[in-house]
Amino acid sequence: MNTVERFIDEDFANFLFNYTLQKETGTDETQVVGSKVSYDDPLMTLLLLQMKPKVEQLYGKRLHETYAFYRLYTNGMDLKKHTDREACEVSVTLMLGCNFDWQWPIFVDGKPYGMGQGEGIIYKGC
Repeated sequence: MNTVERFIDEDFANFLFNYTLQKETGTDETQVVGSKVSYDDPLMTLLLLQMKPKVEQLYGKRLHETYAFYRLYTNGMDLKKHTDREACEVSVTLMLGCNFDWQWPIFVDGKPYGMGQGEGIIYKGC
């Protein structure tokens, strides 16, 4: 656990990234003010179901999916250290794409993990 893995190919990740850019969503006014967010988007829920067998294999346990969520960050946005809600006992963060060359890391247990397009990391969200 806590290793970066390829979950989807770059073309599919790019398709999903462009989908998130075009999709009408709400904005977060609590954790990352102004970021574009979507909870239980149908396409992302299908992605969750597609990824579930690989996540279970890598995690080593059968899992129950709870929900899919995505967030779009722009320059200057920062998600502060936090724990996920109880429903996120096991979480996966997947990098769909970006409009810059820098690899923006996710920190898990204080360690940075950079991800390429289509790569993700499994971690204990709580």
